[in-house]
Amino acid sequence: MPGPPHRDQRGRPVPDRDPRTPLIRKVRIHIGHCESCGKRAQGRHPLQTSDALGAAASQVGPDAQTAAAVLRTQMGLSHGKVAAVFRTRFGITLTRGASAQIGLRAAARLEPDYQRILDHVRSSEPIAADETEWRIGGHTAWLHAWVGDRATAYAIDSQRRADALERVIGADGSGVLSHDGFASYERFEGAIHQQCLAHVLRRARERLERATRGAVRFPRQVIAL
Repeated sequence: MPGPPHRDQRGRPVPDRDPRTPLIRKVRIHIGHCESCGKRAQGRHPLQTSDALGAAASQVGPDAQTAAAVLRTQMGLSHGKVAAVFRTRFGITLTRGASAQIGLRAAARLEPDYQRILDHVRSSEPIAADETEWRIGGHTAWLHAWVGDRATAYAIDSQRRADALERVIGADGSGVLSHDGFASYERFEGAIHQQCLAHVLRRARERLERATRGAVRFPRQVIAL
């Protein structure tokens, strides 16, 4: 026999089809003052994710925060859609602002690991660089990706220029730099440049489609090579 339906924070029934069932815990902490100096002291339970009290005392647990960060960064959901997933799938009330704050806290905690990833890219002999369009507050930006021999790093910048990579490897960066031929990467004069073959083939095929008579020879030779 199926058990009673799960209910959300407001007592509304939630369909029993979710992979995880939210757990709602009430935590009691002690607050006091030092008898010597009068300084306020507040305890903290290991499950707390914040020291907030009062109206802000309702906290999202670490598993839920991890899910929100994954939905936002890996699945590409907006903060509003992250909140909608939590409401419809888990029966958890989450605001857009809470989703944004979760992401900021996760970024702060992972900053040391991100710096280690940048160090691996910086010391890598080959680096493949690429950039794709992104959005910051509805405005056009660029997601830069740098693939080294041991690690892959990402950075979001308002510009497509290679300034973002220069801040990582320096203007005198050497090694083998693979890219799509974007002129901004030519500033790395100490590097060996290798154009992405997929881009070269695409340009050769486009030229072949427009070429007539003897002009077809060169793009055909590039494709054959």
